[in-house]
Amino acid sequence: MSRIYGTGLTASPTSVNRFLKHWTFIFFALLASLFLTSASLAEESLNKPVSDDLIKQIFPKATVIGDKQAQYPVYPVYQLQELLGYAFESGDLVDLPGFSGDRINLLIGIDTQGQIKGIKILYHHEPIFLHGLGPQPLLDFIDQYVGESITNRVIVDKAVNDTNPNDKTVHVDGVTKATVSVIVINDTILLSSLQVARNMLSGFAAAPTATAKSEFEQKDWQSLIDEGLVTKWTIPREQFEDALGASLEDYPVDTFMLDEGDNFTVYLAYLNAPTIGKNLLGEAEYTRLTKMLKPNEQAFMVMSEGYFSYIEDDFKPGTVTSQISLEQNELPFAMRDLNFYSYMKQELAQGMPTKQNLQLFSINTQSGFNPSLETKINLNIELAKNHLITTQVNFSDSYKLPDAMFDISEPEEEYKPAPPWVRIWESRIPTIIILVTSLIAVTFIFVFQHKLSANEKLFRYVRWGFMFYTLLFIGWYAQGQLSVVNIYPIVQD
Repeated sequence: MSRIYGTGLTASPTSVNRFLKHWTFIFFALLASLFLTSASLAEESLNKPVSDDLIKQIFPKATVIGDKQAQYPVYPVYQLQELLGYAFESGDLVDLPGFSGDRINLLIGIDTQGQIKGIKILYHHEPIFLHGLGPQPLLDFIDQYVGESITNRVIVDKAVNDTNPNDKTVHVDGVTKATVSVIVINDTILLSSLQVARNMLSGFAAAPTATAKSEFEQKDWQSLIDEGLVTKWTIPREQFEDALGASLEDYPVDTFMLDEGDNFTVYLAYLNAPTIGKNLLGEAEYTRLTKMLKPNEQAFMVMSEGYFSYIEDDFKPGTVTSQISLEQNELPFAMRDLNFYSYMKQELAQGMPTKQNLQLFSINTQSGFNPSLETKINLNIELAKNHLITTQVNFSDSYKLPDAMFDISEPEEEYKPAPPWVRIWESRIPTIIILVTSLIAVTFIFVFQHKLSANEKLFRYVRWGFMFYTLLFIGWYAQGQLSVVNIYPIVQD
């Protein structure tokens, strides 16, 4: 017999087992109910018609709001007979799960010029904005997109970094403790808006997609340059100084590498084509690259030489670089570092010269980028002359590959990106390795706690050491915490 302490009663093993089974069943029933309720609310939010009053909050001058169109899920908005733009639900166009595992459904309005007129939240289940920070930081975040053109490249970091209004790059403030959520919201706004623009607005239509042919032809470095398969873009010192309106020597000594010559050269290459990628990287590294890339994802190699570096001083691997970007049909495409050389030496195949700042980047697969079209390369450079004066300069060049390198087809099913928490974890592999190692260590500490506690001095050192590690590394450096909120989106996904 078993005694239930504090009651003076005893219970048989059979009754205890029955008790445990009963409450286990109730627990899983409640858990299933929670998931089903969450899914039904999300589905309801997508099927519920949007009110005209809500759309008029985005378009105050609207006099006529059409029904959601059957051929494409948008609401046309008019002032008398004049088309003002379109309102649409992001949930009809993109399927990006948030931190909670649910889609974030937004009502977005864009005018006929591709400018975002307003954003309203229809549905979200992000825990940090429901139970943590509250709704206001979310509202403040999406308000930053109002008035911006979808032709701009948006980087989520700090709005104070947006110092050049003419470079088509917009910096918006993120939300501390809500990294995954704001990444999803940013992708949701931009990807759904671009889809509407390309389908409904003149001048934004996307060309048919292009896939690099699998044929391989051996070529040396000079042949790749001469045939335009690797673009070589040189900016002489005189041109750079003319754009700055000052001599390079007028800037701090660490701004330019004046002993590297009077030319700054950028090399750009499209790597998905085997004739380019395999020749540059070598067969083994090219195979490693293809395994890293998602279906239809586009990869580029960029490197430079000379008196300047296209990589900003505070650049972090796995992020979007702010000084270089690609553009097609006046639409920007952010280049995200693939972190290809995290644990490998930065070098190309034998016979290929390795220049400075060798990096591999990828283009978002849902962005509509077409590698067969002419691509504009932009350098958006901001230089501090002193603590009071900052100068911005912009340079552009073009890159066009032969059509014979591609199979052209109409767009098919777009790649469905991994959940943002997966992308973030993939970019923080070293941190995760250290964390997992520490968890294994603390497991052994618990297993052998009696032996360890017998040595009071050693136990004290281990205990305080692990506490400081938790505070400094997990808390301050990694900015993380272990909680059920971190597990919830994995279960939902």
